[in-house]
Amino acid sequence: METKRIIFLFTILMTALVISPAKAVFEVDLTEGHYFIPDPINYPAWGHIDVLNLRDTVTVTSLNSSSVDRLNMYNSSFLVVYDGTIDELYLYDNAKAELHGGLYAKLYIDSESTAQVTIYARDVRFSPDTPPPAGYSGSLRGYWLDNNEPFHIGLYGPDTYSHITIVPEPASAFLVSFGALLLGLRRK
Repeated sequence: METKRIIFLFTILMTALVISPAKAVFEVDLTEGHYFIPDPINYPAWGHIDVLNLRDTVTVTSLNSSSVDRLNMYNSSFLVVYDGTIDELYLYDNAKAELHGGLYAKLYIDSESTAQVTIYARDVRFSPDTPPPAGYSGSLRGYWLDNNEPFHIGLYGPDTYSHITIVPEPASAFLVSFGALLLGLRRK
């Protein structure tokens, strides 16, 4: 009787493991070269990446509608994103990123690095949290220039905001330049 019970429990356990297998972590290391992460509809394996590590002189042009749980950028890696989802974006060393669109939950830039993030957006507001939760230094909200979609990015790390450059919309830059020109002409 006891043997039958053990066999029965073992059978249920093995059936549960077969029905719900453990999720494998899809981790990708890219070193040296230029990559374009393809559209996940045509390349389903790229639809979701758990960890993407960019090392050395890697350039990634876009994520399309792919999603990445954690993207680590090291050395002189360069990233240009127009779409897609990155839950956690970490920059170290001399890494550089240009963000033109997409969804980001967390942005961290190592305070001892020369890493730089350029955000192409309009109506950007920085909201510091006082007192901030552990590691959190505030958030950025605004609208992407390319598609006018709203965004919200949580900033982590003590100096993350000082490593960010925000490129304003072209119309604002034009109006400021035009106003300066008119003031210069009026003084003459």
